[in-house]
Amino acid sequence: MASAMYAQTLQRLLKSFEDAGEPVHIVVRWVPDLKDTKRTGFILTGSVPQALRVYFFNYLKLLFIFEALLDALLDESRMVIVMDLDVQVRRGWTQTLQRCLAGPGTEGAEGAEGAEGAEGAEGAEGAEGAELCFLQQAAFGDRRLQQANSGVVVFGGRRSSVASAVAFFQALAARLQAQEVVARLLPHHDAVAFEQLLMNYVLNDIRKWKEKEKEERQKEGEWENELERLEDSTPRLVRWGIYNPLVAYAGMFLTHAVLTNTVHHATASNVDLKQKLRLMDSAQLFVADLRSFCPGPLPDGRLPAELPLPAFCYYFTGVDPHFGPLLDHFRVHGGFSEQDNMVVIDHLQRRAAGRAWIQMVISFNEGAYKRWRSYRKNSTAAMGEVLWTPSF
Repeated sequence: MASAMYAQTLQRLLKSFEDAGEPVHIVVRWVPDLKDTKRTGFILTGSVPQALRVYFFNYLKLLFIFEALLDALLDESRMVIVMDLDVQVRRGWTQTLQRCLAGPGTEGAEGAEGAEGAEGAEGAEGAEGAELCFLQQAAFGDRRLQQANSGVVVFGGRRSSVASAVAFFQALAARLQAQEVVARLLPHHDAVAFEQLLMNYVLNDIRKWKEKEKEERQKEGEWENELERLEDSTPRLVRWGIYNPLVAYAGMFLTHAVLTNTVHHATASNVDLKQKLRLMDSAQLFVADLRSFCPGPLPDGRLPAELPLPAFCYYFTGVDPHFGPLLDHFRVHGGFSEQDNMVVIDHLQRRAAGRAWIQMVISFNEGAYKRWRSYRKNSTAAMGEVLWTPSF
């Protein structure tokens, strides 16, 4: 959805698609200005009471999602992505998002078998992918009330995925309909939740039912590998997935995997639109400068034909050049935890060997992005000086 106040943001996103060079069919729906872009957080504009404003916003977004569902039903082989405007993509982004739907066995993508993720993760559950995929809310941490970010929602690609997406969003519509009573009874109170929170309520309910189902079967003496055999006799649960933050993520920061991250939703509750645009512009320069030293690895982590590459090129990826991806490409019915974060931190400490490579990303995230254009002085020399500095 776009409005007049978001026209510049829309143009940035369209330019991002163009630069990535991957064929996509884009649908934009214009709506009245709903958000105050000069204030931090998600403050809706309008003269009607706050609860009714939130309800109206949720209603519009759900209408847009159901329109996307109709497109998916007309062509069940098509992956459909409902995306906010404050997103930027890079080469390989469609393959990154498709992997969650297609499963870990997708040809040409890194396997999840070599990942060092947390115990009990369902990222490589069989060869089946998820039916509905989301970015994780900013930073690592599993089992949060709001695990999924609603800024990028991915579904489609096969009949079962579309049918499950329809069921999920029907459940979301039912929750929204119940909110109308609250909006009319308490119009001047913050009593109506935004669609992201409602969405996470449904996702958490699915996860709880999945966990309950496993516990009951184990009590009955069923082995873990027989769970799939019994699925036909039990109610089927929607398989929702969360992308690895090292391949696609949400937040007002860069991850260390800037060379393999292909989707970035710049969002936070304490920033305004101007700050988001500044971060995305600076991030684009940062990645372009790093790419000038590192023509590879490719977005999926594979090595390019032109070898060898400097060691720091592999440092800024989510893939260990010897052991494969650090984490699963996605997780089913769960996200990426602090334990996963420790896997990444341990990798960074070992690979840095005393160099200050990661400090460049930390400094950027702590506010240097606001001055990045002047810092680099239209040259890659400043970055090169840090990258080529010997270990201490």
